[in-house]
Amino acid sequence: MAAPTAKKGERGKAGACHFIQPPDFIKSKAVKGRGVDLTTVEEQAQAMVSALKGEYLERVKSELAILEKAVDSIRKGAPEERGGALRTLSHISHEITGQAGTFGFELITTIGNSLCEFVAELDDPTANDLKAIEIHADAIRVVISQKIQGSGGEVGQHLLTGIEAMVAKVRAR
Repeated sequence: MAAPTAKKGERGKAGACHFIQPPDFIKSKAVKGRGVDLTTVEEQAQAMVSALKGEYLERVKSELAILEKAVDSIRKGAPEERGGALRTLSHISHEITGQAGTFGFELITTIGNSLCEFVAELDDPTANDLKAIEIHADAIRVVISQKIQGSGGEVGQHLLTGIEAMVAKVRAR
């Protein structure tokens, strides 16, 4: 037996219910029907991302150079300068990681995340800590120079396995 529904203008009886479907104003505001082809928009967006990929790679190279300077500053500088250099390392590692996936470099994202986590735990970096940071940077350079896309397949797995083992060893000391 079907549940009774209230008629327009009638209050519902106890136990009776009805559903009101609100109007869908979003559909009427969507691009559909306004002469825009979503496939074309997607193709244009992909073309823009492809055009910006080279710029991203150049920016990562310059950020790696800044990272190296921060490592040198920690290695050679006074202890009171280390805090600023550590903040720079943290900032750069986030910058490198942030947009990598957009441009198809998921492996840079993974290596960058490892670097972010590693740097976040540093208060007074040792020579081994600094070497671990440099190894992360070198791994990112390999990805860029070989234009390794996605997760990197076997080469990517090899890089990540090496980085994970190195981080574990450095943390164990």
